[in-house]
Amino acid sequence: MPNSEEVPARKPFVWHGVLDPSQLFDDVVVASHQFADAAKVGDWSAVFRLLDDPSQPVDINWWRPGGTAWFTVLHQAAWHGAPTRVAAELIRRGALRSLTDSRGRTAYDIRLDKDSEAPGTKGVVAQQQKTFVLRERYLQPPPPSSHRNGSVHLIVISPASSTAVSVV
Repeated sequence: MPNSEEVPARKPFVWHGVLDPSQLFDDVVVASHQFADAAKVGDWSAVFRLLDDPSQPVDINWWRPGGTAWFTVLHQAAWHGAPTRVAAELIRRGALRSLTDSRGRTAYDIRLDKDSEAPGTKGVVAQQQKTFVLRERYLQPPPPSSHRNGSVHLIVISPASSTAVSVV
């Protein structure tokens, strides 16, 4: 077993599901609006700059405080038909493909809707082929856990011992 100096520290998963800006500190609200604004206009360099700045209290899975659409940055990437490298990097950084907006749509659903809206002209068909890869490879939520004979198969990993225990 490696000593503690060789094991990278794991950050706990924290999801900030707060929508009411009055429940948040002003600096968090300002940073969250900057983050949401950058994603809304498809400014991916600004999105990643904010994510990379440790002084900015932004979360990749957070909705705009006070917003009603509940779009995350991944929803915005789907809406804009962002390059696949953008979606891949958002997911690598922890963007959850299973989060839904206020209408119950995942990022995958958003892209599917946008692709079905476009008329079938030659330029649009090429764009739809690009967004098909985005949608199917990066935005599609993971399948629900498999069930065997009505039982749930669960693997628990103990962070203290790095031991996996299978529970059926």
